[in-house]
Amino acid sequence: MNSEELFSILRANGLNAIRIRDFAPIDSMTIDGDLEDFINAAKALNENVVFVNILRFENNYFIYDIDIDEDEYIPPEIRSELRDNQPINLSTESAKIRNYEKYVGNEAEFLLSILVKNRVLQYRQPEKWWLEFQALKDEVIFKSLEQKLSKVIERKVETSQKDQVLLNKLYELSEATDFINLATRKNTTLLDLQEYAKKEIPELKDLSEEIFKRVLPRLRSEIRAQKYGNK
Repeated sequence: MNSEELFSILRANGLNAIRIRDFAPIDSMTIDGDLEDFINAAKALNENVVFVNILRFENNYFIYDIDIDEDEYIPPEIRSELRDNQPINLSTESAKIRNYEKYVGNEAEFLLSILVKNRVLQYRQPEKWWLEFQALKDEVIFKSLEQKLSKVIERKVETSQKDQVLLNKLYELSEATDFINLATRKNTTLLDLQEYAKKEIPELKDLSEEIFKRVLPRLRSEIRAQKYGNK
């Protein structure tokens, strides 16, 4: 069905169709039924004016901006990485969804509304292909997000394993005499210890600042406690 066919049906039933661009009623009701039920309701309410909002299918429906719900059980750091991804082009993700590119520019759905005192009675008339596209779009988005999430988790695991190897090297360095002397020196700062560690073990440059800030204070305290406790 297109808009001309819809308007023809409405006119044949004594209803005047007024096409509108946007409609956001404060208090609305959606009819439980089909177009015929909506027409019968309009007649029963003695309303002869129908506002028609037409949704046209556009290219931007093939683009999905990642927006992970805050309530989803996804670790914050992973959720953040998913948000930072570029929008998903659904056409490159699925051959099936590309079949719907032929509908670009077509009328996809009609929102019919009549005013009933202080309320609005609505009815949606979607095209069959539009409903199929929406279902397929959800499926493609889900699969794409699942793949992205899997890659992020895999990368996090690899990073965590690498960090653990570097941490072991840092802990081993804490047993070296020079490092112990530096850690127990009165004016030594945590930055001094960090720079010394990176100089002695260049690989530690790949260890994040956050880990250094978390580990070095504890390491220095343990070294000082062990040294001064033995005196």
